Amino acid sequence: MTSVLKWNLLLVLLIFFQVNAEAAVSCSSLWSLGFPESGHLENAGVCEPFTPLSTPLNSRQEMFFQDSSIEATGAKDLMEWAAAALAYSSAKYQPYASIPRIKMILSPRPYRGDSSGNVTRAFTYVEFFNLATESCPIVIYPAAGDLTKDHFYQMIAHEVYHCIQKADFPSQTTWAVTNPSDGLFWYEGIAQFMSNEVYPANDFEYHPMFGTFDGNLPFFEQTSPYLSEGFFQGLFWNLGGSQSRIHGLQSSFGSLSAPAAALAIPQISENFHNVARKMSFNELRDSSGALAPWRVE
Repeated sequence: MTSVLKWNLLLVLLIFFQVNAEAAVSCSSLWSLGFPESGHLENAGVCEPFTPLSTPLNSRQEMFFQDSSIEATGAKDLMEWAAAALAYSSAKYQPYASIPRIKMILSPRPYRGDSSGNVTRAFTYVEFFNLATESCPIVIYPAAGDLTKDHFYQMIAHEVYHCIQKADFPSQTTWAVTNPSDGLFWYEGIAQFMSNEVYPANDFEYHPMFGTFDGNLPFFEQTSPYLSEGFFQGLFWNLGGSQSRIHGLQSSFGSLSAPAAALAIPQISENFHNVARKMSFNELRDSSGALAPWRVE
């Protein structure tokens, strides 16, 4: 090999390693408060940018592998799925909602668990960033790899909608996540419904992890806040099939208790009885037009 070829090869290798060294960043530097995970705020390892091959992202959407997550079986396929769902759901929400900047991280570590005992697949840390200057963080955990492709897509659409809730209803969202017994029924229930609107036939909202609607409990006091989705699905039909109207409901919730927030819903008495009747007679349909499995005996 001639000296010129050796020099050119060395130059290419230097450029390659320089580009990759510049591309990889400290995960804790991505947000001003550090990395949005308890125990890893200041030392969350290295985040390597991911550029999807199948889905072009805009400048407000970024994706990263955290530490060894890139080495996991199927990790790149999972991130390709996540990119597709991020771009598609953002486009579906855009006509009636604000789409903030989003950073999506694939974590190699399992989430430590949540209060409901479910295995967390992904989490949107809506209270961790400065809305005016930073991106909304969505962390995808290894358990997400257990989902089917359809369910994974809808899960990402659900998390993207949480970022939108933070953008459009910042004070209401803060109340919901810091007062979970009062606010999560609408915060999670509406996100669950909206993700069903994005992917009507994927049926992630019926995954066993969320439990089953209990007809003996009010829709705002279900064992899992995700189960209030059935009520918001029925309300959607009652309000003329308007995603914008369901989205806009959240402006009136504020720092209200769960019963007060329910009473703030327009024509709540009429709408509640209408939805309950449809559940009782197995007439409630989801976004795909199929009958929902939720029943009220």
